[in-house]
Amino acid sequence: MAKPNLNLSNKSFINPYNFVRVNWDKTYREEVSKGELSGVLHCRLLTKSPISIPELKKVENNHHYYGFMRDPQGKPFIPGSSIRGIIRNVYETVTDSCFSTTKAGQIITKRAGMREAAKPGILIRNAEGKWELYKAERHLLIMKNEEYKPFNNHDFEMAHRYTREELYNIGEGKLVYYDTTKMYSSSRTNTPVGLVIKEISSADNGQEHEGYLCIGEVPPKEKGKPQTNKHFESVFENTGTVVCKEIDNSLIKSIKYLCKMYNDPSVNRNASKGKIYNGVEQAISKGVLPVWFRKDGDMVRFSLAAIGRIRFDNTMDDLLLSKKKCESRKEVCKGCTLFGMVGSSDSVGSRLRFTDAIRENGSVPKIIKDVTLKELGGPKLSYIPFYGEKKNGKRADSYDENGIFLKGRKFYWHDIREGVYKDPTNEKTVRNSTMDLVDKGEQFEFDIFYDGITKGQLEELKWAVTLGDNDIDSRYCHKIGHGKPIGLGSVKIIIESNSVRRFDEKTGDYSVSFEKNIVVNKDIFSGVMVDDLLIISDIEITNGIDVRYPYIVDARPGDNDTAPHKWFSSNWVPGRELGQELPSIASIARGERLYAYKVAGGFRPNNDTGKGNRSSSVLQDGKSKNACTGIMKIIFPDRGFGFIDTSDGDLFVHYSVFPEGEFDRLSVGTQVNYIKGKGKNEKECAVSAKIIG
Repeated sequence: MAKPNLNLSNKSFINPYNFVRVNWDKTYREEVSKGELSGVLHCRLLTKSPISIPELKKVENNHHYYGFMRDPQGKPFIPGSSIRGIIRNVYETVTDSCFSTTKAGQIITKRAGMREAAKPGILIRNAEGKWELYKAERHLLIMKNEEYKPFNNHDFEMAHRYTREELYNIGEGKLVYYDTTKMYSSSRTNTPVGLVIKEISSADNGQEHEGYLCIGEVPPKEKGKPQTNKHFESVFENTGTVVCKEIDNSLIKSIKYLCKMYNDPSVNRNASKGKIYNGVEQAISKGVLPVWFRKDGDMVRFSLAAIGRIRFDNTMDDLLLSKKKCESRKEVCKGCTLFGMVGSSDSVGSRLRFTDAIRENGSVPKIIKDVTLKELGGPKLSYIPFYGEKKNGKRADSYDENGIFLKGRKFYWHDIREGVYKDPTNEKTVRNSTMDLVDKGEQFEFDIFYDGITKGQLEELKWAVTLGDNDIDSRYCHKIGHGKPIGLGSVKIIIESNSVRRFDEKTGDYSVSFEKNIVVNKDIFSGVMVDDLLIISDIEITNGIDVRYPYIVDARPGDNDTAPHKWFSSNWVPGRELGQELPSIASIARGERLYAYKVAGGFRPNNDTGKGNRSSSVLQDGKSKNACTGIMKIIFPDRGFGFIDTSDGDLFVHYSVFPEGEFDRLSVGTQVNYIKGKGKNEKECAVSAKIIG
């Protein structure tokens, strides 16, 4: 199946988020102490764009409808916790404090790309209780699914089609015996394209193969839904080749952690449908587990799928350097001193309390009803080119590389264009939602109660609340609530009054003062983090600029090959030269931009050499002194690649390294000439190939 070609377009944009720089070398921490000031700041909040504080109303056809959060009397309000969060984030940024929202030892994972595909292996616990990893050969089990049409384009000789329940009853990691048969594709004029298993048995009746059952991610069947949309499950046959004689127990724990992640609904939307990988822990307890693995130098990484989620050895603590979360009240950063912290064995109480923001005199703000929003999405922490950075300025491909750290603290650009947050088609899908919004121009009031803080802390807090400018018409604004990446949530907060109570514990003296016309010391903070913060908080700086997630210009509705995520996969592949890096906040202020890709001829995502590889011409006549001979072992025509059976094992081959149209003529057993080399990910593959004859 032909894939669309992508080239760089002239359509520029700003990514919705960016990172305020951080001083990673040191974080000032000291033992908790108490100040003499207590009181209350009375604040006003003005919405500069519509905002969303969602409260679920209903779900219809897997589409979620949300109202705006309301109190028991039915009046919209903004929770104090939402306001507290944005103020704390600013305060931590300008005071060079820790990253308080992270968890100690937080594990980082990512979903591997096509060119990071793992290999089949088998973990076996030996008599000494130590785990050994062996290479395996994957054999395919056909899944029963009458409703999934692409699957029906394949025919098989006397092969049993399995249901999910049949495989669950046998069990993950169970030793089975079987013979294989040929697999055909009707789109390939009935030529064989691979081998599949006839039928598995728990009894050894002289079958040709034995291996261990490996069951994939898809959860149990839902009522009224197809049994599964997967073509195959797998059996792994042990080749006897040892990959690693002793696997550290931490890696076994990482497999269990990946299982936990797949069963977390916030990570995997299939998690709500049933237990995922429900036989893995039992297989581990029995001492045999078929597993997918990658070997990066001396490092082994495990995954639960060939293209699945992998875990990095470095945790969030390793990336945060001096900015990891405070854990002891004897060493507390400025942010945790004022806002509080909860460590693994210690805690500090907050000196601040934020009330809910309500309308003056109990009036009701203007509500924009039933707005279907654009789909929210974009790269997460796993997209290293946007989130990671190295001190030597070089690009990073892995969070396990030396010298890597986070780019900074994440903030969102403002985008107050009219209606920019709306889905232009108004189509209601499982991926977007419909919400009630409070309109721009609405005002709310709230209080910040403070207790036992110093004069210096009070001045710093006032700056964080107002972003250094206590004017309701100021250009420096916060972002709050849901939908920040799509143009919702811009608000300006000012302080209208300060009621201060002073108590001297030594003398017992007590006094109260009341201030209006609050003056904020705008020069109390300085440095690159303040410069970055004021740029990205400037509501006017994005005027006339397209603020959006990366995209494909000529994307076809419903077409996965031109979906927005293709921008990311085309832009970066580990081991290959990076296409576009995320410009810094300062660079964007100077005019630097990202660019969309467009569908065009002569370029395939992740293959910058056009329809074929540059080296493909060396085999146009079928001759080269560097050429070897092999036969096609398995072919995936719809995915555009296969494997050549060589004297050194299976060798990956992509359709683009064949002369145009030749890949479509391949079948299992076809003899080919090929030249072996390394792809840009430094892994061995065929860099040129041609059918013999």
